[in-house]
Amino acid sequence: MHRGRPGLTLVELLVMIAIVVAVVLVAVPFVQQSREKSRRTQCIANLKLIGEALQKYSVKEGVYPPGRLGCGCSDRFPCEDLKVTQRQATSGLVMLLPYLDTPERPLLDTFKRLLSSPGAVYPPSADSRGVIPDDDYLHCQDSSVKSWKTAAVEQAMNERPPLLVCGSDRTTAATADRGSYAMCMGTKGPLVAKRSIEDVKYHNDGVFMYHVVFSPRDISDGLATTIFAGETVAGDTEPSANRWYLGTRLLDSMRSTELPLNTPPGAWPTYDGSASMQSSNLGANGAFASRHPGGANFLFGDGNVNFLSENIDFTVYQGLSTRAGHKNVPIPEN
Repeated sequence: MHRGRPGLTLVELLVMIAIVVAVVLVAVPFVQQSREKSRRTQCIANLKLIGEALQKYSVKEGVYPPGRLGCGCSDRFPCEDLKVTQRQATSGLVMLLPYLDTPERPLLDTFKRLLSSPGAVYPPSADSRGVIPDDDYLHCQDSSVKSWKTAAVEQAMNERPPLLVCGSDRTTAATADRGSYAMCMGTKGPLVAKRSIEDVKYHNDGVFMYHVVFSPRDISDGLATTIFAGETVAGDTEPSANRWYLGTRLLDSMRSTELPLNTPPGAWPTYDGSASMQSSNLGANGAFASRHPGGANFLFGDGNVNFLSENIDFTVYQGLSTRAGHKNVPIPEN
């Protein structure tokens, strides 16, 4: 009578478990890296499509779109002669919809109709007061634009083209109207805004700001060394709200390089030579940031996308965000 093979001993079982654990420990980081590489590749592709749309827009219109179509209620230059219907908060990304390779035809058609009619997105009327920061609606409300917010428009504002969402951004499933990218206003951000909000909105040194537009000829630094757009994170939170259809200084669809890359939303550098951060009640810090390890992707004016390290020299980082005055600023190699 043959005896069956004896079962595994405790030692053999422990060895097998150890081998399985070791294989898992090796495989998990590889899988995570592979997924992140895929997300980063998709993010780069998204930014390139935005770059193509900006190029098409500039060819047709002769200029790039503004970061925000209107001025809110400011009565200072260059906004003093605007009608109420021209004081809207529509973002430059909305103006790119006709030039984006996107299947959202109903979304595109809704916004095209909206942009061709009085009001557009969030004009200074009773139903928009308090939604857009720093605008005094009391002296320029106009009841004629109150009817802009129809059911179709609200539905469109709660959708977005997929190419405006980076897979690494954790807000993708949280809030339907939030995107992952913002246009670059320049180097003037929250600290400058404490002295002069107009300098941030209308007199910044980047390409995209309120109402003011620039042509490719105005980019004297060269398109290849000028940041047009970059990544954002936590778009579903108050300190970093990023509604893609709105243009709001240092928030929705608009950011600056006044603070270092990957400064966390709601945090501020101490500027004492250390790398520590402190919380602040000053509001949005307007920094570009991403979930990609070590840096973020940026779209440049020539259509190329470059990954900038979060350790980039701060002077170089700021120089890349301006349209003039930094002609010799090099792009660090990826």
